[in-house]
Parts: sequence; C-alpha cells; structure tokens
Amino acid sequence: MHKKIKSTICVALCAMFFVGGTLSIAMANEDSICSQDIAESDGRYTYIRTAQSTLSISGGNATVIAIADASPVVTKCFITSRLQQKVNGTWTTIDSWTVWGTNNFNDLKRTKVVQKGYEYRVFSTMKAYVGEDYESIASYSNIVRY
Repeated sequence: MHKKIKSTICVALCAMFFVGGTLSIAMANEDSICSQDIAESDGRYTYIRTAQSTLSISGGNATVIAIADASPVVTKCFITSRLQQKVNGTWTTIDSWTVWGTNNFNDLKRTKVVQKGYEYRVFSTMKAYVGEDYESIASYSNIVRY
C-alpha cells in the first residue's frame, strides 16, 4: 500500500514537471519530443528508464506515439495515452488507448482524425510492474496547433 501511495504522489509531481517543461519546449519547436530519460542511479525510479509521448498532425490525421522502456526485471508494462484537444482553455480527452505487454518495453501508435482550429497534445501514463509492486510516470507530448 505504501508503494502505491508513493507512486501516486510521484505521478502527480511528474505531471506538474512535464506540464511546465512541455509548454516551454513546444513553444520553441512544435516538432520537439517531450521525453523523460531516467537514470537508474539517481534513485528517483527503480523500474522505469524512459517514458516518451509524441504527437504529429498531417492532413487532419493525428499520430500518437508513446514508448515505455523499463528495467529488465519488469514483468508487465502498461501504457495509457489520451489524445487531448484544447477547447475554451481546457484540455479535453477526445480519445484514449491502452496497451500492455509481458516484458520491460512497450509502445503504442494510434491515429485519429482531428478538427482544424485547435491545439492538441498527448498525455500518457506508463506503469511498470514487478510482481504486484509497480511504478508509474506521466508523459506529455509537444503541443500541436492544427
């Protein structure tokens, strides 16, 4: 139970970090990727090494990509990605997908037709399991105006 509370707090802190970091990165370069490479030696994470979300839009088709890479001891890896549209200043989820695998690496790639005149982003959560114990992290993509 203590690990789950710790993981929840960690996700909230990571989400706050990624929101601030992603917005400034996206302003500089719409094609940039917001990723988190996590050094195993820094002590923040035991299982998750890399969490990454990207978004590109071409011809009205949004392409969502999310990648989670974890330590070899991980037995299960989940990714849930949400494509979000900014409407009246609020981010609203317009579609979501979940994938999982029984190893330490997982990726998700989906497409969705989107409307012109809005900003879009991807918000993903990655969970890495070792038995019943797990660790999770949030990842935001770049913001794309279409």
